[in-house]
Amino acid sequence: MQRHFLMAIDTQVSYYLSLYGKAIGTGLIIIALLSAAGSAYVYTNPPVEETPPEEFAVQSFSMDTAHSATVTRSTPLYEEGEVLTNHPVYFRNSTPNLRLSTTVTVPGDRNVTITQRTFVRYEASFNGESFWSRERLLAAADRTVEGDQLQINTTLEIPEVSQEQSEFGNALGSVGSLSTDLVITLRYESPAEGGETYTGRLQTGSPIQLTGDAYYLQGGLSASDTQSQTRGGGTQVGSPNMTQVGLLLGVSGVLIVLGGGVIVWSARQEDTRELELAVYREQYSQWISEGEFPAGSERNYIYIDSLKGLVDIAIDTNNRVIYDSDIEVYSIVDEGVVYYHSPDPTVISSWIDFSPE
Repeated sequence: MQRHFLMAIDTQVSYYLSLYGKAIGTGLIIIALLSAAGSAYVYTNPPVEETPPEEFAVQSFSMDTAHSATVTRSTPLYEEGEVLTNHPVYFRNSTPNLRLSTTVTVPGDRNVTITQRTFVRYEASFNGESFWSRERLLAAADRTVEGDQLQINTTLEIPEVSQEQSEFGNALGSVGSLSTDLVITLRYESPAEGGETYTGRLQTGSPIQLTGDAYYLQGGLSASDTQSQTRGGGTQVGSPNMTQVGLLLGVSGVLIVLGGGVIVWSARQEDTRELELAVYREQYSQWISEGEFPAGSERNYIYIDSLKGLVDIAIDTNNRVIYDSDIEVYSIVDEGVVYYHSPDPTVISSWIDFSPE
């Protein structure tokens, strides 16, 4: 039974290939050409890797200032000699002097030249526009740093700041407003790769706020900077994927051979009627029985041009199709009428010597 089933499948495949073989073969060849074009594209367009620009010779520079004050006389809040560090507020009577400690951090593997300044700046403005300023230097450092850090200390004397504020304020009178700021600047020069030199300037500051009993700095006192050089990126072309190229070429070759074979085979099939008859015979085998063709001039004979049509008549009239293998004729007898089909209609007329209807 399995062999019969395989033969039926083979017959159907042969029949449909005979009908559509050229179209199928052409389609396979087109796919093969596309596959070959794909392999050519993969070969001629290898992967490309873009290398982004790269930073190198990175150097960092920073400064950070801490403040503290020593209690000069005991109060209910603090003992004499107590050191207050980075307090949000200090008392003018008990801590009149503010110590400033600026830590400068530079690259430690080279000699860096720095110029550091700490000063108090007074500035008068009118309607938001400055029209006068004065600076008083507190500390200065011009040196070459051979390590990675340098600490610079100075003292901000609040009584002196208060006296200067009063003098400048009295001079201004009711014209404009006076501001007082602590300003810290740092200039640096550092040797870099390729004979270059990194230069830059850092600045930080804070307003100095004085009240009747206290004073405080408003804001942080730190600044930093980073410098580097950039090495340009590039494009790196890789190798083509030869595995994919070979696979596409292999598929292309197989499809060309297969498509050409289908076209040649279908072109050699001169008559598909025999294949069509075999397909229908397998399809309607449950309606067909072996037997002899009914002969006799008293019957009416009607030729049906396909086995499918003959089986339809058998189904409608509740008859079976009789197949005479000697003359290869299929027939149905219904009320004196013989419906028949044969690949060669003339075989019947020559056998019983009459002309079919």
